[in-house]
Amino acid sequence: MRLRQLKRLQANIGAKNLFVSNFTKIQEKINILNDDWKKLRVQPIQSMKLVGGNPFLKQCTVESIFPTLSTQTLFMRTLNTVALVPIMYSWSPLQQNFMALLVSGQGTATCLPQG
Repeated sequence: MRLRQLKRLQANIGAKNLFVSNFTKIQEKINILNDDWKKLRVQPIQSMKLVGGNPFLKQCTVESIFPTLSTQTLFMRTLNTVALVPIMYSWSPLQQNFMALLVSGQGTATCLPQG
């Protein structure tokens, strides 16, 4: 293994270990606060659950009120920042309001003008 790759790997492992140790400290403090707040009838803090062996991934579950649609579970991903659109390319001249209609069976979206 190259020296540069080895240093990068050690830095990643060190960052993960620090994250896990900080996460356990936060969980301990949350548990202490929740125990105190149960006596005062205050709503407890919901703690984040780690997924698998990778502490940086958060799991998101989407549930539907319709019985035909199944529950979807996936990992949350961070989005990269997007450059701002210049004013000359903005949507301000558009005067109509559009309503998005989602067809659930096909997974396609259609925009219909309201009015």
